[in-house]
Amino acid sequence: MLSTLFLCSLASLFLLAVLIEATSTNASSESPAKNIYNHVIQQDFDDFAPLPILEIGLEHILSQIGANATQAGNDSMSGKTHHRLQTAGKVATQMKEATDQCGPGSPCVDGSCCNSEGKCGYTPYNCGSTATTACISNCDSRAMCGVNSRDSAQKCPLNLCCSYFGYCGASELHCGNPNGMALCQQGYGSCQTAAVPSCPGGSSASGGRKVAYYQAGNLMYRRCNRITPSDIIPRDLTHLIYAFVFINPSTFEVEPENGPQDRALYYQFTALKTPSTQTWFSVGGYGFSDPGNSFTTWSELCANPGSRAMFITSLINFMSSWGFQGVDIDWEYPVESNRGGRPIDTANLNSLIQEMRAAFGTRFGISIALPSDYSYIQHFDVATLAQYIEFFNFMSYDLHGPWEINTTGAILKAPGSVVDIGNALLPLWYANVPPSKINFGISMYGRSYTLHDPSCAELGCSYTAAGNPGICTDSPGLLSLWEIALLRGDRNLNSKFLPDVMMEQMTYDNQYVIFDASSTVDRKLQWADGLCLGGLFYWGVDLYSTWGSGRTPITDSQDATCGAAKSTTCMNLSPNQKCCSKNGLCGGTPAHCEAANGCQPAFGMCVANTATVSLDGRCGPDAKSGCYKSVFGDCCSKNGYCGGTRDYCSHDLGCQNEFGVCYG
Repeated sequence: MLSTLFLCSLASLFLLAVLIEATSTNASSESPAKNIYNHVIQQDFDDFAPLPILEIGLEHILSQIGANATQAGNDSMSGKTHHRLQTAGKVATQMKEATDQCGPGSPCVDGSCCNSEGKCGYTPYNCGSTATTACISNCDSRAMCGVNSRDSAQKCPLNLCCSYFGYCGASELHCGNPNGMALCQQGYGSCQTAAVPSCPGGSSASGGRKVAYYQAGNLMYRRCNRITPSDIIPRDLTHLIYAFVFINPSTFEVEPENGPQDRALYYQFTALKTPSTQTWFSVGGYGFSDPGNSFTTWSELCANPGSRAMFITSLINFMSSWGFQGVDIDWEYPVESNRGGRPIDTANLNSLIQEMRAAFGTRFGISIALPSDYSYIQHFDVATLAQYIEFFNFMSYDLHGPWEINTTGAILKAPGSVVDIGNALLPLWYANVPPSKINFGISMYGRSYTLHDPSCAELGCSYTAAGNPGICTDSPGLLSLWEIALLRGDRNLNSKFLPDVMMEQMTYDNQYVIFDASSTVDRKLQWADGLCLGGLFYWGVDLYSTWGSGRTPITDSQDATCGAAKSTTCMNLSPNQKCCSKNGLCGGTPAHCEAANGCQPAFGMCVANTATVSLDGRCGPDAKSGCYKSVFGDCCSKNGYCGGTRDYCSHDLGCQNEFGVCYG
C-alpha cells in the first residue's frame, strides 16, 4: 500500500514539474494580440515591411526616360521603345506601387537622392548639381549597383541586371538600352533578360507536390476554432509540416516551441503520415527572429561548425524520436540586421544546408521557406541551396496588405495576384533555380480592409484601415477561410471572381475581403503548370480544416470545468489544474493530462506519457509507464524494457515511441 502511494505521489510530482516547465519554457514578452497575429500569418510585415525596391526602381527609371526625358538628360525615344516602356509600366504598377516624386521635406521613399525637379535616383542628375537642377536630400546615397554604388563595386544579387541608373532589376529597362543612352552596366550582373520557364500543356504543379503547414500555436492563442492535429483531414496532401519547433539559443538543439505540451501533439501529427503523405516539421519562423533571446540564434548557429553539427545531430534525433520525415528551415531573414542577421549569413546558410544533406543522406528531407520580396530573397544563395534540398516553399502571398498604408498608399491591391507572383519569381530565373524545386504559396486566409467609401469596393479603391478582426483569429486585416465561410453563411453573401488576379473578393457593410478559394487555386495551378513549377503549399491548414473547437470564443474556466460543451480552458488555473480531461474537468493527474487518456489539447495542457515514468525499468502498455527521463534510459524496447542502446532505441528493432524516444 505504501509502495503504491509512493509511486502515485512521485508520478504526480513529476507531472507537476512538467506542467510548470511547460508554462515557463520559451515564455514571450509580447502582448496577447501580437501572439495571436503571429500564429495566423507566416510573415509579420507590420513592424518591418519589405521595401519593394525592384518596383520602386523601375518607377524611378520610367519617370526619367519617359515623360521627363529632356530634364533627365536623355534623348527622345523611338516609338518601339515607348511601346516597351508602356508594357513594362503596366506590369510594374500592378505590384507595390510607390510614387517617384520627392521634394523639400519629402525624401525619396527608397533613400535615394532627390533633386529639385522632384526626381529620385542615383545618377549625377539626381545626386549632383547642374545649371538647372540641384540635389536637395540624401545626396550622399549610393546606388544598389554599378559605378555609383559603394566603392563602385556592388553587383546585383542573384545576377539581376544593373541598369544605367544604378537599380537592380529584371526588366528590359534594366537589362537593355531603352533610349540609346541608358545602357545596362556590364560586370555588375547580367545584361540579358532571363528566359521565363515555359511548359505549355504541362501538369508539373497540378500533378506535383501539395504541401500544408499546421500552426500548433493556434491551440494556445486562437479564441475559437482551435484545430488539433487529429482534426486535420490530409486529403491529397503530399507533405504536412508542423510549425514550429524552437532552437535553444544556448545549446543550438531543437526542442518544443511550447514545452512538453507540444510532445503530445507530435504523436497526433506524425500519426497522419501515409505512404503518400509525409509529416515534416518547420524550425524557426518569423517570431523566432523577433528581438529577444533567439534574435541572433540563426546567425550564431550557422557561423560555427561545432554549432551546426550540434544542431544537425539534434534534428536527426528529433525526427527519429517523434517520427518526422523531414525538416523545413524557416529563417526570416538572413543578413537583415533588424532580424538578427549579419552579412556572413548567406555563405554560412549554404554550409549548414550542405552539412545537413551530408548527414541526412536520403533518409530525411529538407525544404526552405523562401520570401518573395527581393529585399529579403537577395540574401539567399538560391542556386547553391537548390542543389541540396527537396524544394523551396516560396511565400507568394501577402504581396500587398494594410501595412502599405503609410508607404505606398491606402489603395486596394491583390495580395496574391498571379501577375505579381510571376514578377516575384523573376529573380529565381536569373539565378537559374530549377522551377521544379519551387512550390508557390497560397494563404488560407484573406486580407481585409475598411473601405473609405463603401460604394467604391474594387481593386484600386481607397481604404482607411485594416478590416475588422475575425471572431476566432481576432487579428485586424485578415480573416481565416473558415471565418469567411461563416460570414458567407450568416449574412448570405456572395463572392466575386477577379480573373485578372485569379482571386475572389467579398464585401459587406464597409468591409472588403480578398482571398483564394478552391476555384482560384485550380486556376493558379494551371498557371503554375505553364511555368513548370513543382507544386504549391498552403499556409496553413488549421485556418480552413474542420469545425475544430467551434465558433464560440474560448474563455477561462471559473469552476474547473472545461471542454467544447462550455468552451472553457484550464490554462488560467494553477499548474496542478491546467489539464482538461476527456470528461471536461480541470486537473493535474495522469487521468487529466495524458494524451492517451483523452486529454483535450484545445482546452488545456496535455502531455505524452510523462506522468508515468518507469521506476523499475519496465515500460509499455502492460507496465503502464514510459521511459522518457527514466534512470534506466529514455527508450522503450519492443519487449517493454527501458534502455539507451540501439537494442532499445531503434525503430527497426521495435522501439515503442509512444512510451519513450526512438532514434531509428
